[in-house]
Amino acid sequence: MGIFNFFNKGKSQSLPGEVVCESDSSDDISDDEFVVSGLVFKEGNLGKAAKVGHKAKDAVRAGEYDLAWSLFSEQQRIYMKHAMEQSFSAADTFTIDGSVSVDFANILRLEGKHRQALVHIIYWIVTSRFSYKTHDQKLGAYFRRCKFNNLNLCDIERFIEDSRGRPDFEAIQLMVANWGGVDP
Repeated sequence: MGIFNFFNKGKSQSLPGEVVCESDSSDDISDDEFVVSGLVFKEGNLGKAAKVGHKAKDAVRAGEYDLAWSLFSEQQRIYMKHAMEQSFSAADTFTIDGSVSVDFANILRLEGKHRQALVHIIYWIVTSRFSYKTHDQKLGAYFRRCKFNNLNLCDIERFIEDSRGRPDFEAIQLMVANWGGVDP
């Protein structure tokens, strides 16, 4: 099927993993469906995850951190469901799982829980498939907020490099706790 064939009226077309039915009225569609050129498409997991993520970011802006946390957790659950349904590789599953950790870290930072936030930043970096400049920027900022004694950023960067390819959230939590205890 060509990329623009879904615009052909009168024929039901589908994209991989999506259910399509014809509809003359938008009254017949549910909240998880959308209409393109008279065809109704069922929203997939990534669309649902994006909607939940937007609601979570709105909750953060409103200072509703508990609500935001539960919404980001829901987004992460939807991502995992998508990864399972699409038979993602382990590396791709970790990447999509870890992508939400930067949002968790932001909430923890706003609550003043800097060491817990650093755990999520490290997990986010370790699970990423590629290195980005924002990784270095956020790692440095979150590290400085922790005010560790006898630990420098190079120590954390070495731990991150050693952890790539085998991300383990609990091991990261233990290492950060060993570096400096718990948040006040």
